[in-house]
Amino acid sequence: MSADFPSNWQCIQVIRDDFRHPGDGTACTEQHTDAFCLRGLLERVSDEIEHPVRGSDFLGYIEMPLLFVGADIFAEAQRQTLRARHFPKKSRTDFFFVFSYLGHHPCIAGIGNARFFLDVIPYPVHGERNVFDQVAFPGVVFFGEEREKQMDKVFLFEPVAACGRMIMFHLCAGLDEDFRNIQHSKLNVPNRHSIDCILIFQKKYSIDFVCINTRNSIEFGFRTGGVSMSKKIAVFFLAVCVLVGTVAAQKPVKLVIAGRDGDYGNAMQVAVDAYMTKNPNVTFEVLKLSGDDVYQKTVIDLRSGTGTYDLILIDDPKAMQYQQAGWLEDLDAMFKKAGQNLDQDFIQNVINLCRYPNGPSGKLYSLPFVGNVSLFAYREDLFAKYNLPAPRTWSDVLVAAKKISENEPNVSGVSFRGVKGNPILTAFLPIFWSFGADFFDAAGKPAVNSPEAVKALKFFLELAKYGPKSTPMNNTAQIRDGLLAGTVGIAPEVWPAWLGKINDPNESKVAGKVKITKHPSEVKKSSPMNGIWHIAIPSSSKNKQAAFDFLTFLTSRETQKLMVLNAGLPPSRKSVFEDKDILAKYPWYPAIMDALENSVARPRTLFWAEIENMMGGLVQEALIGAKTPEQVLNEANAKLNEIIKQ
Repeated sequence: MSADFPSNWQCIQVIRDDFRHPGDGTACTEQHTDAFCLRGLLERVSDEIEHPVRGSDFLGYIEMPLLFVGADIFAEAQRQTLRARHFPKKSRTDFFFVFSYLGHHPCIAGIGNARFFLDVIPYPVHGERNVFDQVAFPGVVFFGEEREKQMDKVFLFEPVAACGRMIMFHLCAGLDEDFRNIQHSKLNVPNRHSIDCILIFQKKYSIDFVCINTRNSIEFGFRTGGVSMSKKIAVFFLAVCVLVGTVAAQKPVKLVIAGRDGDYGNAMQVAVDAYMTKNPNVTFEVLKLSGDDVYQKTVIDLRSGTGTYDLILIDDPKAMQYQQAGWLEDLDAMFKKAGQNLDQDFIQNVINLCRYPNGPSGKLYSLPFVGNVSLFAYREDLFAKYNLPAPRTWSDVLVAAKKISENEPNVSGVSFRGVKGNPILTAFLPIFWSFGADFFDAAGKPAVNSPEAVKALKFFLELAKYGPKSTPMNNTAQIRDGLLAGTVGIAPEVWPAWLGKINDPNESKVAGKVKITKHPSEVKKSSPMNGIWHIAIPSSSKNKQAAFDFLTFLTSRETQKLMVLNAGLPPSRKSVFEDKDILAKYPWYPAIMDALENSVARPRTLFWAEIENMMGGLVQEALIGAKTPEQVLNEANAKLNEIIKQ
């Protein structure tokens, strides 16, 4: 502690530990009257604290942790000791105390006017660990009749350690004599949150104080006596710095991440290792799963509410299912609780997909783990050799593919993935969209057999004539390896993860000769396919705050840069795309940012996986000549209509 106490004041330092909720974390009931039961964690609250007082069933809440307090339960639990009649109706707030959590708003609780209320006061947040600076609070909002009441300034002393936690007390006179009846009350609170403070208050002519021991419960132990005071001395102030931050930082926390394999897993491991260096109390279990597995496992877990995972990766077209089902934590609310705002460095077109409904006004349920987007690649040396202009339209691409194919016997004019399902459909979509086609019309009806869609598919098949005969069997490895070997003139669909070695002369025969850019346009603008992966906190997570702390670290500018340099995955922040160290290693990164800013998201539907498989299978049938473009798209439109009617 750091304060000059009168010699005859007694102050008791608290013991820090977890709280344990006596019930199942749901609503409190009469079964819990053996203790003052606080009603679980409130998942979402208004930043302006607009919840009204509703008689005796609601008194207030504290923002972090968010707790409901039941007046009837409070009174019944304490029997004869804390009934409302013990408080003078006209008395002002007799006392309240303010405590805080590392990285969150300080919180205030008080008893007065027959109310036990809790509320939040905002404050400036400074530094990486949100360490409190020396600040003053001009007021605080209360519930009900006390809502507009202002408190005098509470001064906060300078923290003595980087991870220090500041505890503040407001001492008031005027407690009623009946308050002496409170002797051994206990408050049980939900787990995973700790409060460390000493409550000291003035009762008329003497100083009473309360030790709040946070070992599984809050124990109120009142002692009377102390220094005689003049009744005119109504308010005392005391600020205490309790050095619990370091202890809190050492509390073991294990975060389980449902992540991806391959480069995604490598990037996540880079971030995890960096975080554990700064936070040795936090350990991780990172599951490196396939795209299908991460989807299936997380859906099963979130649907059941088991709470196995603290963070999960979500493929963008599947995000709506998670958002709509209410499975994800509201990150807007978590940022507000932390006194932070989502900065404007994220690419807007990307962050909009993390909101639901999609767009700047939707609630934020995830952040972009990787700024993935489809790209266009072509051999600049061959274009220069045959005086071909840089392709601005898909029509330009067709001309160039034909020229290269006819004049370079060892080079395919064009090469794209043709395996049915996701691969071929992903290759086709940038053409499909730029020709003015879409899956649904303005009225929401299936439109994949529109005239624009037919033209797009016919063009796609014409372009395929200048590719290898193996196109229907080609997948990622064939396109990537063909680019490195110099046997591909144009790759209409490439992804950032494929390009890490494209300029390495030890790996690529055409290092420095491949141009990476966004897709050409045609009837409409360039339409790269957005392929971001979201990272989100499940509402069922048992470690939401620790998960949020890691999430903000993971998506920070510094960590994104670290993941780019060490794992090669593209970021989602503009500042990282423009970083000089990044550009020195990956000179095509401005093209990725350009593509992301122009990218098109796949349809927002719960049935995307089924639609993708269906469309990808039919487009391949057109590629191998089994059906005409018209037959394929008419069949696709009919099946799409059946799918969305499920």
